[in-house]
Amino acid sequence: MKTWIHPEDPYQMNWIEGKNEWGMVKCPKGISVKTEQEVEHNNILKERYIFTNEMPYDIFTSTLDIAIYTPFNDNYEAAEVCMTNRCHTHIWCGKNVSYVMALRMGNKGPHLGLMLTKGSLEGYSVERDLEKMSNDRGDFLLHPEPFHLKPKETYIIEWVLFWHEGKQDFYQKLRSFSNYIEVKADFYTVFYRRNDSNTNYSDEWYASCSDRFDNERRKTDRKRSK
Repeated sequence: MKTWIHPEDPYQMNWIEGKNEWGMVKCPKGISVKTEQEVEHNNILKERYIFTNEMPYDIFTSTLDIAIYTPFNDNYEAAEVCMTNRCHTHIWCGKNVSYVMALRMGNKGPHLGLMLTKGSLEGYSVERDLEKMSNDRGDFLLHPEPFHLKPKETYIIEWVLFWHEGKQDFYQKLRSFSNYIEVKADFYTVFYRRNDSNTNYSDEWYASCSDRFDNERRKTDRKRSK
């Protein structure tokens, strides 16, 4: 796929740009891949990548063995071009809860989102054109979580591309997916014995955290001593 444009976008921004086409896949010898695309209501695009073991023996993959190209149009040119026809790409690879929030640099919708609906993503990497220096973030590659395939067995990565009107609308749309998990907290880093009027943790809670930390440290020390 070389082009993905919202039909009612007054700027007709193409959200795909890169040295390689969207959906190109790298995978190890012995694994075949079949790609399926389906356009649903409201210009939602469902993509499915089906990996099959064609060998007469089991195959075990590692994180970087398989890569799916998703070259979002995240690069920097003249300001008037960036504001309407380029995006910032925010990628979260959280196993089976993985998504991408692409926001037009000028912050005017529509924007593009991606939500994983089947399979698991372990992480992502970037292939860059070093001649463009920092003006081009490069091609984004999404890496499935390592998996084990028996002969003729398949593994599926599936996601949907959808339009949204900004960060708040993006997360609101994510809540409609059954596999989405939303985590909210007053503090995402908790300091031991922190004295904060908004934090009311009991001594028992601190003690349990300290015990768990000590147990994990002892396990690590034992492994290092072997």
